[in-house]
Amino acid sequence: MPYQIGTDIGGTHTDTVVLSSDGERYLAKAPSTPDDFSVGVIESLKVAADEIGITLDELVDNTERFINASTVATNTIAELQGAKTGLITTKGFEDTLRIARSPRKIREYDPHKQTGVPEVVDRECIEGLAERMDYDGNVVVSLDRDEAEAAVDRLVDKDVDTIAVSFLWSFENDAHEKIIGEIIEEKYPEMHYSLSHEIFPVIREYERTVTTVFNSYAGPSVVKYVENLSERLENHGLDSKPLIMHSEGGYSTPEEAKENPVTLVNSGPAAGVTGANELGKQLGVKNILTADMGGTSFDTSMIYDNEIQMRNRAKIGDFDTGLDIVDVEAIGSGGGSIGWIDDRGQPQVGPESAGADPGPACYGKGGTEPTITDAALTLGYLNPDYFLAGRDSLDEDAALEAIETHLADPLGYDTTEAASAMMNLAIAKMSNAARAVSVERGYDPREFAMLAYGGTSPLFAPMICGDMNIDHIIIPDEAASFSARGLLSADHKRSYFRTHHTVLDEDSVVDISGIYEDMEAKARKDFEDEGVETENLIMNRRLDLRFSGQAEEYPLNVEQRGFEPEDASRIEERFIEDYERRYGSGTAWIESDVEIQNLRVEATAPVPTLETSGDDGVRADGGADPADALKHHREVYVLEEDGYRELPIYDGRALSAGFELDEPAIIERPYTTVYVPPGASLSVDEHEHTHVHLGAN
Repeated sequence: MPYQIGTDIGGTHTDTVVLSSDGERYLAKAPSTPDDFSVGVIESLKVAADEIGITLDELVDNTERFINASTVATNTIAELQGAKTGLITTKGFEDTLRIARSPRKIREYDPHKQTGVPEVVDRECIEGLAERMDYDGNVVVSLDRDEAEAAVDRLVDKDVDTIAVSFLWSFENDAHEKIIGEIIEEKYPEMHYSLSHEIFPVIREYERTVTTVFNSYAGPSVVKYVENLSERLENHGLDSKPLIMHSEGGYSTPEEAKENPVTLVNSGPAAGVTGANELGKQLGVKNILTADMGGTSFDTSMIYDNEIQMRNRAKIGDFDTGLDIVDVEAIGSGGGSIGWIDDRGQPQVGPESAGADPGPACYGKGGTEPTITDAALTLGYLNPDYFLAGRDSLDEDAALEAIETHLADPLGYDTTEAASAMMNLAIAKMSNAARAVSVERGYDPREFAMLAYGGTSPLFAPMICGDMNIDHIIIPDEAASFSARGLLSADHKRSYFRTHHTVLDEDSVVDISGIYEDMEAKARKDFEDEGVETENLIMNRRLDLRFSGQAEEYPLNVEQRGFEPEDASRIEERFIEDYERRYGSGTAWIESDVEIQNLRVEATAPVPTLETSGDDGVRADGGADPADALKHHREVYVLEEDGYRELPIYDGRALSAGFELDEPAIIERPYTTVYVPPGASLSVDEHEHTHVHLGAN
């Protein structure tokens, strides 16, 4: 029987969703394995195979499409644990990375504590070469090949693992960068390298250089992971190539992923948002705030009118890059986030996480510091005897001891006060993150539904929505593994860039039609070279616009295929409308010219996904009558009431379409827990997704 598989590697667990050709769906989780993430993928697949009742080899051998999202690139850059990187740049610009964008991070609003960006490339590993192009791509100073060879040799002698090349104006004329690439391939064929005109061929040398450096910096780790994953899957019988999710919400081939490792940053969150948009279309919900809370982080994003929002020139850590990524706000607030006391004697939560190993204290794997999971267990929200579908249990005594030792006793609290303080702090941080992608973008969150997924989010989302006056929470049937499910909603995508600086007017708007056609022809050829059918290829065009004199440009999607002179005023009107929605009425510089800075094309090859029955393979018998799903009652500390209350506990596997509830309760699913707060109602729709209404509006 043919299968499609999505696996999403998180900081704590690796999630797998298997879709079968007969419409069945199976979910699985296994601990992530940071030393070699591909091991955790195989372990998660083993759990899935057990759920189906077949062997691992039978599952993999019958898989026709396998898509993976990993944290390899994200972790490498976030933790600054990348390869030793050399940089070759234009002479005189060796300190571009250090100078950065001048405004520096200010700690605690104290100018005396200003710090520069971290050093990714050692200064001794930066080579400046006498070469120069002008802004039109004309050669001003020719590159001396002997000097170029000597620079590469010096970097190799310094034991660099990878080389990044970024020359001024190389996106207008790539000849000099290509010479460096030829030298590396001829003399050091095993050396990983990145050329800026291939990675991010757009104006702004700092962002282009940073993006290229990170491509090299994360390159060896990503290449090793992709090759390990491919080999393990092939050994178990996979005939097709594993597909790799990237940060723009689509997937790439293994070859593309190895050539462009930096594009894998935040690929897991991008998969979740992609799946959320598809589910929103299915349910007829156009405006969505996503809430993905797992073991390590809380990720939130906004979907408006069924359009995923992108972040232009995304900031990764302290670095401004040229990346376009799905606009996700991520904070260190997950089930494994550690509670601690700061220098002022105030309780804090995160961003440090206990991770998968040792994990929260209640895991019983040697962890001693209190986490959000320990707090939720202590307050009665979690069932200690039903964790990971009952495969594991949680140690209540260890959770209590961790909270008492590290928080309650030092603060003079009892354990309930300390645990509730941890949860309230986490809720406040997550609410602020959700406001960052909605209120701070000019949108009213009360006009949105929150789609909650990840192992922890269905417990916390009702509390977050209560804080934000959001009425409607949607919890997918496969919530705990929803990002993995989102992978199977993804299509094959590639992006193309072209800097074309000009004033937007009746002449220029006609000129760009030809440029777009050239970019789209390049996209078709690239897909054809990969053996992808291009008949149904979708081309999405975008303009990066700004008012004359501005330093920043802002993206605007443009739908039509051809442009007429009169389209210039229409595009300008749309730009002003979008600008003022984001920054406020009257903020647009309406007396100024509007300038085009860059043209972008997103080429998408749609891929059909198997239809499913909605059954996750672990459903118990049940129906619409709450009495049939009731397991027992349990004392739970209800945060909204600041006190304990006996709540009914329902078996989530026994809930089916038509189930309704109008009392506070806990719903225990195999891999997540759903909380229904006082005053809220719950229902299960025909697709067996859960809806919680708070009545907040």
